[in-house]
Order: sequence, then C-alpha cells, then structure tokens
Amino acid sequence: MLEREEVAKLNIFDGLSSEELDSILVHSQEKTFKGGEVIFQESSIGSDLFVVLEGIVSVEIETTHFHYGREQKKLAILTPGDVFGEVAFLENNHRHACVTTLAETRVLQVDGTKLYELFNKDNHVGYLMMRNLAIVLAQRLIDTTLKWRDNV
Repeated sequence: MLEREEVAKLNIFDGLSSEELDSILVHSQEKTFKGGEVIFQESSIGSDLFVVLEGIVSVEIETTHFHYGREQKKLAILTPGDVFGEVAFLENNHRHACVTTLAETRVLQVDGTKLYELFNKDNHVGYLMMRNLAIVLAQRLIDTTLKWRDNV
C-alpha cells in the first residue's frame, strides 16, 4: 500500500507541501510488476510519469547495426527514487525507450494528463515539479556526457 511519507521523501517531489503532494497522489496509482515484465515499449503512446518505489528497471532502446541487425542497447538501470517516462510526459507523445523490470518492482504511476491539468490550476506545483524534472534531466545529461567522454 502506498504511504504518503514514503513518497514525500522522493526527490521528484522536493519542495511540495503535504497538500500539494496529495493533489498529485490523487491522480496516481501504485503498480507492482514481476521481474522481466515490460512496463512500456519504445514507441508506445503515453504521457504518464513513473517513479521506482522498490526494485530495479532497465531502460533500453532498439538500435540497428549493419552487421548485427537490430539489438537492444541499455541506457540506464534505475533504482528506488528514480523517475522514468519523463520525456514522453514532457512531449505528451510516444515513448522513446523500453522499460523492463529486472526484479519484482513497485512503481508510482502518475497520470500525465491529470498532472498537466493540475499544473495549469496550481502554478506553484507545476513550477516545483518542472524544476525537479529539469534536475533529473540535467543529471542524466551530465552522466551521459561523462560516459561518452570516457569512451572516446
């Protein structure tokens, strides 16, 4: 069962008051997946935002190689507290990666459409959440840059 105290500790919700967090949680649901389950496929349509509560997920994209054909490339391994689905949420478009559980995993799924409606009603919540998403994306860009630099 989802506990507000557990969710309040997540970085994506930094700065939100209890009431503001509740206004997001009313549009959220906890889901549990077995190991090896696909949460969503690359190119699927969706704008929901996800946060890992327990477990571990792999984020992968499909690439095409001249000699080897199509293969899955691992972009990231995400653990409790990590956010995924943020790009499709921000673009309100299709998914750019496949997310699969590597063990039994609990996630918080936030309805992307309802979240945008909330942002329009409460600009403070929108500002805080977008700031927190920007921090997540900036850290991922830094991590990617460091990986790329180390591989050159």
